[in-house]
Formats: sequence, C-alpha cells, structure tokens
Amino acid sequence: MLRVDREQIAAELHVVDAAGLGNGRALSNWLRVLNYVRNICAHHSRLWNRNLADQLATRHVRAVPELAHLAQPGTSHQNARPFAAFSVIAFLLRHVAADDRYVADLRALMATSLPAAKRTAWEMGFPDGWEGLPLWTA
Repeated sequence: MLRVDREQIAAELHVVDAAGLGNGRALSNWLRVLNYVRNICAHHSRLWNRNLADQLATRHVRAVPELAHLAQPGTSHQNARPFAAFSVIAFLLRHVAADDRYVADLRALMATSLPAAKRTAWEMGFPDGWEGLPLWTA
C-alpha cells in the first residue's frame, strides 16, 4: 500500500504522530500485533500470560493520549503481554464503533473470570488501577 494511503487510513482511525498527522507505521505495527494475537486465539494457544513475540512499538503510542500510558517508563511487562493489544482494540473500536460493548465486557470478564480461575490481571499485563485509565472508563 502506498504510504500516503496508509497515513490517510491511520488519520481516519485517529492513529497519529506527534504532529497530529496519520501515522501509517504505527497502524502497521498495531495491525501486526493484533494479527499475532488473533493467530494465537485461532489456534487455541495460551494467551493469558504469554509474552507476545510481536509487540507495540512504544514510540508509536506516545502521541495518542488514550494509549500514552503504554509508553511510560516501567511498562515493558504490560507491553509484552495481552494488555497492550487489548488497549489497541479498545482504542480502535472507540473510533469505529462507538457503541461497542468491548470495554464493558472486558471489564466484566476481568472482574469475574480471573478470580474464579485463581489468576491475576497482572499476569496478562494489566497494571494496577487500569480500570481508571481514560481508555477503560467509557
């Protein structure tokens, strides 16, 4: 795909760089991460505590306020685990399907299923207080 087309699509999805322009490289990175997570799920592999081989490039999330928490110092654990991919999904869905229930459903799943399985959100890369981050409060 031509760079100008990638950047236009990224801009429409609010995937921007520091100047507020569409960031096609970031979108490409995000799609690669989501494709990797999709393949894990499609092949019924373990996801909940997996270190992802394809990870978000933190330089690409700094300019996106809803995802800037992924670029903070000391976030390598959450970026290596499913939390980062879940955050990107929440961000993209907010811009393409504002009435989607993804955030509410994931919050409910995390509140009920993890304790029942004797697992913690930290194992999936969720930081303490993640429920209060702007991305997860809507």
